[in-house]
Amino acid sequence: MKAVILAAAFDARISDPSRRVPKCLLDVGGRPLLASQLESLRKCDVTEITVVVGHGADAVREAFGDDVRYIVNDRYLETNSIYSLWLAREAAAGGFILLNGDVLFYRGILERLLASPHPDALTVDLEAGLGVRATKVRLDATKARVVEISKDIAPAHAHGRDVGLVKWSAEGTRVLFEVIEDLVGRGIVKTWAPYAYQVLLERRPIHAVTTDGLPWIEIEFEEDLFLAREAIVESIRRLDAARSR
Repeated sequence: MKAVILAAAFDARISDPSRRVPKCLLDVGGRPLLASQLESLRKCDVTEITVVVGHGADAVREAFGDDVRYIVNDRYLETNSIYSLWLAREAAAGGFILLNGDVLFYRGILERLLASPHPDALTVDLEAGLGVRATKVRLDATKARVVEISKDIAPAHAHGRDVGLVKWSAEGTRVLFEVIEDLVGRGIVKTWAPYAYQVLLERRPIHAVTTDGLPWIEIEFEEDLFLAREAIVESIRRLDAARSR
C-alpha cells in the first residue's frame, strides 16, 4: 500500500511563528507533525509515500530530504486539496492511503483503517465535535456506509466527522480520479477533496471505519495546536507505552 499526504496549503489561521512554513512542519511533541505521520505509516508497512507540497515546499524538502517523494502544487494559493490530489494521480495509481497533512493521530486509527475488509473506506469519529468548518459525515442506518460527506451538513443531521484518513482500492482509485479529472477539467479546483468523494458515492460505496475513541486532532486553529501539544500527544504516548509492555 502506498500513501499520499496532502500538505500544500498555507493557513493564516495558525498564528504560531511556525506558520511561515506548512502546518505539516509545526512542532508537535518535539518533532514536525509530518514526522509523526511518516512514523505511523512505516510502522504499518506503508513505505512508498508521496507528499504534495506547496507553501514552504523548500522547508519540507530540507526537513525530510529523500525520505519521501514530492509533488509540488505551484497553484496552492488559488486551488485546494482536490487539485493537490489530482496532481498525485500517477503516484496513487493502484490503490493508496490518503492523509491530510494537518492531522495528528494515534497509529491504531490507521491500523483499523488498513484492517477494514472493505476496499474503499473512510475514517470517521462518531464522538467528535461537529463545528461549522468540520467536514461532516452522514451514514446509513447501519452506520456502515457513507451516505453524505460535506462541510455543509447540519450538525444535527451528521453522524460523525471525517478524520482525514481514507483507504482507496485500485478500482476505487480509478473511479476517484475519473471523478476528479472531470471536476478539474470543469475548473472546479478550489474545493476540498471530499467534494469528489460525494460525487463518487453515486457510482461506488465508501464504508466507514470508526476511530473507536482513539486520539486524533485536525490542526486548524491555534486552540487545536495547543490541544495537540498539551493533550493529544500525551494520550498517544500513553497508548504507545501500553502496547510496548
